[in-house]
This record gives sequence, structure tokens and C-alpha cells, in this order.
Amino acid sequence: MRYKSFYIKIKSVDNLIRQDKQGSDICCKGYEVEIFDSEEKLKLDEISIAVGFEILK
Repeated sequence: MRYKSFYIKIKSVDNLIRQDKQGSDICCKGYEVEIFDSEEKLKLDEISIAVGFEILK
């Protein structure tokens, strides 16, 4: 997907690990996001976002 002068790849994942308020690791659903230059040759960044943590349910 193109966004302004970037190319973005978004992939659904089921195995992101986050810590709850008690400090326990939990497995979450979410997305892996890769951000590339306009020609999709140079990876600029890669992030993960988990449902219930970085994004709402």
C-alpha cells in the first residue's frame, strides 16, 4: 500500500508477546507493519501493534 511517498506492508499476526499489568507475558493478535521508501527497496522501519495494547479492541 502506498502512503504519501512511502510503501507500507501490513501483515496480520497471532503471536505478539506483551506484558499485562501484573507483568505476565501474554500472546496477542495484532499486526506487523513494515515501512519502505517509495521504490520499496530500502526498509526504513518495522513495528508491531497488538490489539488491546497499542490499538483498541
